[in-house]
Amino acid sequence: RSQGAGDGSVVLRAPKSGVVTNIMVQSGEVVPLGAILLALADRSVLMVRLGVEAEDALRIEPETGVKIRTILGPSVASAPSADAKIVSLSEMVDPKSQLVEVIASINDQQRRFLIGQTVSGVINLQSEQALVMPRAALLYDGDQAYVFVVEKGIARRRHITVAGQINEDVRIGTGLKAGEVVIVKGMIGLDDGASVQAPAK
Repeated sequence: RSQGAGDGSVVLRAPKSGVVTNIMVQSGEVVPLGAILLALADRSVLMVRLGVEAEDALRIEPETGVKIRTILGPSVASAPSADAKIVSLSEMVDPKSQLVEVIASINDQQRRFLIGQTVSGVINLQSEQALVMPRAALLYDGDQAYVFVVEKGIARRRHITVAGQINEDVRIGTGLKAGEVVIVKGMIGLDDGASVQAPAK
């Protein structure tokens, strides 16, 4: 209701249709100029919040495709689904979930989803070949990662870079080649150039 001369009412109209998701004021409340009165969600374009593992987040780029499905009923295949695209990727890991937040945008003109509904997403990552080794072989000198590589029965210290982690393995960026043998046990006190031999099987 307007204040000042008269006792008329003012009708507020939103610039587009949508769903009211939150009302910030109470009936009869006096609000200042420019105050936000309510939140209006555009039903035609929905934003989906997903959580991904940190090592997978490193491979995601804006506009990466993702298949969104509702979590309804026993049959995942029959659940409503839609193609979406990644529009935002967090730069940090959530301390509680240990996941990285990803936001995807859905053009939902067909209204297959409800606001606030729980969904799942499958992100279309490019397949890649990666060189991995057991995490147990990884050592650090300050911030520098290194391993011991066996060369003709001799332990050689080798600086490497780590590109990510996959369960109990680490993905190697630089410093190692496929087929090289790394030491995964007994590295404490091991010096560069020391003689080593494989344990008896």
